[in-house]
Amino acid sequence: MVNYEGPQLALLRANNNAILIGYATFIEGYGYPLICCEPVDRYLDAYLRGKLELRVVFERTPKVRLYVVDVASTEADLPLKRVPTENYLPEHGIFSTVHTHPLVAGDTSKAYRQRFLIDGIWEARDFSRFHGRLADAYSLQSIARNLTEGTTSVLDEVFLKASISNREWQGGGSYLSFYGGVKEHLQSVHPLRVAAIEYHSPGYVEVEGSEEGLIEVANAIQKVISSRDDYMQIYGAIRKALRNEGLLAADKSMEFSAEVVRDYVLKQTDKLADMLGLPNSHLLLIACEKNVGVYAKLVLSYFRRINGIATFYLEGRARNPDAV
Repeated sequence: MVNYEGPQLALLRANNNAILIGYATFIEGYGYPLICCEPVDRYLDAYLRGKLELRVVFERTPKVRLYVVDVASTEADLPLKRVPTENYLPEHGIFSTVHTHPLVAGDTSKAYRQRFLIDGIWEARDFSRFHGRLADAYSLQSIARNLTEGTTSVLDEVFLKASISNREWQGGGSYLSFYGGVKEHLQSVHPLRVAAIEYHSPGYVEVEGSEEGLIEVANAIQKVISSRDDYMQIYGAIRKALRNEGLLAADKSMEFSAEVVRDYVLKQTDKLADMLGLPNSHLLLIACEKNVGVYAKLVLSYFRRINGIATFYLEGRARNPDAV
């Protein structure tokens, strides 16, 4: 993250997949020591977004997750050793804005535009609902797609885990704040912008963003339109199971009454995510701390947004430019 004649501040991944922040210092007997912490997700996210200084991240890390590693070692595996890191806290005033090497390269591909033709009567709230659902679906889909094992975007991974764990998932407020945060995060990583609106009969809404993200969301919309009954059936089955368990409006601490019910909900949720083309569903489950109830609610919320857009198509008020 910071390199001046060698790494001064680095992001590391341990062999148990834990993320560490390490900064260079001097310790007698070490060749090139990095003082490391395995930070709490929400504090790492706040640091990466420039909202928290590095010293505070270290101060708020449990002492059992503080280490030193010698990157000059010739060993095949670099051991993490305990260290009294209170003696080696970073200086005040270090923020992610001083990074010389960005963690995530922005999407350098040419901006892609997706046009949606509109017809009939559209009020301001219709435009808001259409774009809001599209932006929600695009944002979650983009982050999920970036959670690829081995090449995971650390920024997206940490952000998603913190965003999920910081909410109780009891009702509408959790979903609104979650998707609001996701869209804000995406503005600097995979932004979606309204490129043009022309309102007459027919008119169009044109958005600009990642080609892969927009195409995959558009494909999900078409899938729901073509087999809506199948999607509604599996959506209803998952909701019914959660409702019967008292989990639909419960917070994330509530558990299933039996493992067989949990396994059923997990299987159906995986199936729905796959039908929708939502990528890396197994990594989304991990981001949900393997809480199947939260994972199910997240996938159900994604379907509701895709289905909400599909409703405009089924009403005849929206269609793709290449549609007859």
